[in-house]
Amino acid sequence: MLRPLTDEASRAELLKLYEALVLELIAPWVASIIGCDRMLFQAIPCVRVHRPGEFSIGPHIDAQYQLPDGSLNAYLPLTSIDDTNSLYLESAPGREDFHPLRLAYGQFCTFYGAFCTHFAVENLSERTRVSLDFRVVPGGCYAAHIDEQPPDFRVGGYYSEAVRAQGAAGDSGQAEGAFCVSARGRPYWRHGFPHTAN
Repeated sequence: MLRPLTDEASRAELLKLYEALVLELIAPWVASIIGCDRMLFQAIPCVRVHRPGEFSIGPHIDAQYQLPDGSLNAYLPLTSIDDTNSLYLESAPGREDFHPLRLAYGQFCTFYGAFCTHFAVENLSERTRVSLDFRVVPGGCYAAHIDEQPPDFRVGGYYSEAVRAQGAAGDSGQAEGAFCVSARGRPYWRHGFPHTAN
């Protein structure tokens, strides 16, 4: 099912919609809270399929995988989720008040996955969960120069980068203040299956 994502032409429409979600909704929202004009985002979202009777991923924090401290997780189910077909997380680092996300189709959640433990349990429901998850990092939380970025998490590799458009709309094709992609990442094994073989 996910193999078409390894082909650039086949994944183009998904990436177009994904980038629109990040540029038009996620980046402006995060920027309004943090106050930044630069945002990094995972170049390819992770696509998760959690079928009945399957176990997905054990308890972890993303810092275990060297993701940066300022990393914010975005979780977008493409199906309704509410119990064992969901993601479980704690409300703050170390709180251990684990609860499943209860989201309907079209809703998404953000959380501090760098240090909030999250995991999935065995799916005991009769419903398959299909979801996208990805990380965004406010620019001030990440080195601007590629030689200062960890090799596995560089702009142009794991991350794409967006900046606020400056000047008149005609200069960049974007309205002033809108986010636009300044550097695009590429599929990478850290993006998970099916890119693990790349």
